[in-house]
Amino acid sequence: MRSIWAVAVNTIKQALRLKIAAVFIVLLLILLPVMGLKMTGDGTLKGRMQAFISYGLSLTTFLLALLTIFRGGIYSHKRHKRQAGLYCSDKTDSTFPVCPW
Repeated sequence: MRSIWAVAVNTIKQALRLKIAAVFIVLLLILLPVMGLKMTGDGTLKGRMQAFISYGLSLTTFLLALLTIFRGGIYSHKRHKRQAGLYCSDKTDSTFPVCPW
C-alpha cells in the first residue's frame, strides 16, 4: 500500500510541475461539485446519482483528452526546437550534420 501511495504522490507532483495540468485539476475540483448541485436527473435520488456519475465521467474524460492534446503539443514543440538546435549548430563542429540551407 505504501508503494501505491508513493506512486500517487509522485504522479501528482509531476502533474503540478506543468502549469496546464494544475489548471485542469483546478477546473475539475470546481466543476464537479458545481455540477453535482445543478444536476437534477429525473428528480429521484437514483436519477440524480446516475446523472452525476454519467456527466462527471464525461467531464473528466473530456478534460483529460484536452490535457493530453495540450501536453502532446508542448512536448512536440520542445522536441522540434531541440532537434533544430542539434542539426543547425555551428558549421565548424564536425560532429553535427550540416544545415539544409
